[in-house]
Amino acid sequence: MTARRLAFVLSFVAGLALAGMPAAASAQQAPDGVTAVVRFTESNATIGDRATLVVRIEHPDSIVVTVPLPEIADAEVLNDGETITSTLPDGRQATETTFLYQLFNLGPIESG
Repeated sequence: MTARRLAFVLSFVAGLALAGMPAAASAQQAPDGVTAVVRFTESNATIGDRATLVVRIEHPDSIVVTVPLPEIADAEVLNDGETITSTLPDGRQATETTFLYQLFNLGPIESG
């Protein structure tokens, strides 16, 4: 998976995460008070490695966040996602969903 393809996947996942938000949310602009970060915990991974994708969304407590399972080409999904929601010091919520993948790409995969 090339860095460009991975960047597209990450943008797509962020867009999916924000799609369930009320009002005029889009992949480019989140509603006020909502931030989303999507990242792989591994900076480099190659064929056979496992990679963890973390989707973290900070949001008002009035918003319920559900992160759909992102499908990534050349990777097998190993779980349905594990979600943990916690309260931040300012009263907002942080919802973090973690997905585990087994990679089947011949080249290195960089998280950009």
